[in-house]
Amino acid sequence: MISTIFFDVGGTLIHPEMSRLAAPLLARAQPEESHLIAAERAAKLAFHGNAVMDAAVSGELGSHAGPVNRGYWHTYFAALVAAMGCGQELLPELTGRAGDSDHWCLVDPVAAATLEQLRCQYRLAVISNADGHIDRVLRRGGLDGYFEALIDSGCVGVEKPDPRIFQFGLERMQARPEQSLYVGDIYAIDYQGARQAGMQALLVDPNGVYRDWSVDRIASLSELPRWAAER
Repeated sequence: MISTIFFDVGGTLIHPEMSRLAAPLLARAQPEESHLIAAERAAKLAFHGNAVMDAAVSGELGSHAGPVNRGYWHTYFAALVAAMGCGQELLPELTGRAGDSDHWCLVDPVAAATLEQLRCQYRLAVISNADGHIDRVLRRGGLDGYFEALIDSGCVGVEKPDPRIFQFGLERMQARPEQSLYVGDIYAIDYQGARQAGMQALLVDPNGVYRDWSVDRIASLSELPRWAAER
């Protein structure tokens, strides 16, 4: 039985405003929706196994663009500029901009309603790879009041998928891992990390990146209350 649900923030509850995040690239050309989806797929599928874990435990933190996130966004923007045929020289700047939490301000349209429904039955918390300001991101999005604890990699110095950041969350909430669910959007970072910490895990996968994988997934946050209740 699930008693506590932990959430990823970026890409799960709140998304980047691309007009700000990718402004240097958009000044040259406008990507099609298919370009953005293809870049997401390329980045998520590129992250597997020990390479992600090695980055998580060896790199220095202190910003959202820690080694894991930096690798993810570099892969994402490399795929995007390749599809658009311009902006290759902007990769370092674009990757760095993804580390600025000020660009993350688009709240998933069903996030508040979903959290409102869940908090009647579960304890809720956040475990996020961020720049030390995930509280500000959630407050700006009006979601901060739903969570009992916020674990921010920029504050604790450990980045997902390292199991230690999940253990920080479990200890803060005094929750048992087998009764805890982690909800995120990237298999190698969120799903595998949570599972290695002994937690249950679920992917929010609206574009079907993991449709053919043997993983627990939903297409929208709105499906989460029913999914959790069935467990």
